[in-house]
Amino acid sequence: MKEFTKAIELRCRNADKYSQIICKALVSCGCSAGTDSSDADTAFVLLNGRSIGEANRDVSADIIVFDDSFCEADEISRFRIAVTDYENARHLEGKLSNAFTFSEEHYGAELACRSVSRQDDGLAFDIVSGGILSRVRVKRDDLSVRDVLLCTAVLIAAGIPIASVVSCFGS
Repeated sequence: MKEFTKAIELRCRNADKYSQIICKALVSCGCSAGTDSSDADTAFVLLNGRSIGEANRDVSADIIVFDDSFCEADEISRFRIAVTDYENARHLEGKLSNAFTFSEEHYGAELACRSVSRQDDGLAFDIVSGGILSRVRVKRDDLSVRDVLLCTAVLIAAGIPIASVVSCFGS
């Protein structure tokens, strides 16, 4: 297994759900990862599955995922990468130099989707990131387009190749 060398802090609604999705995707991509959660709105995906309990307080996150309900720009700037939706980043325009954005509607985001269709066995849509167009087929009823975009944005920002990310959502 490849060693995953990032710590991701999720400070957003449904953080625990997203941490589980991201962790499963990392494992599917051949990385070693685990989760650590403090409550429904804060969760962590950690390198090598280490816990950030009392014994590991020195673990600091490289990437933060946030939504409009959390975080000030100065706090976000201490992370190497900040993942958020496009509209949220626009409200902080000029204050974030480290944002990686996603959107269901705006092609100005680093990760955007188009051509969403509902199918008998789930969802299908195209995502565009860095000039690469990929078709995503999601066969899980519990995932929305936004869920997949957020988790895909985190994984791409963490350095996982888009082809690997896309393939893990179809299984």
